[in-house]
Amino acid sequence: MPATSLGEIIAERILTLPDEGLTLRVQLGKPEEVADGEYFRCPFTILGVEDQQVRYAPGSDGFQALIHALRIIAIEISLRNQSYSGRLQWDGNCDLGFPEWESGTTPSFSSPV
Repeated sequence: MPATSLGEIIAERILTLPDEGLTLRVQLGKPEEVADGEYFRCPFTILGVEDQQVRYAPGSDGFQALIHALRIIAIEISLRNQSYSGRLQWDGNCDLGFPEWESGTTPSFSSPV
């Protein structure tokens, strides 16, 4: 698969900043094997920001690559949300639903439901 392809999209989340008309589209691709099983990578992108390129999170297997991608996305969205003073929303809720990690801790997943 080319280095710029998201491949099969397995998850997508739309975040908004309603008062500014901004929409961020977070897309996660299916983890893929690379170099004859030497490692895996999970493609993702965040559309609606300056840098919209497809990026990859590595892992020793598909699960690890997926977890790493979720962690990177969560950190980037958190930083982006800080720059918007915490006003980003997911489905009208300020809880954006991404996992939150602190260094050395187990991830916890939040949900608006």
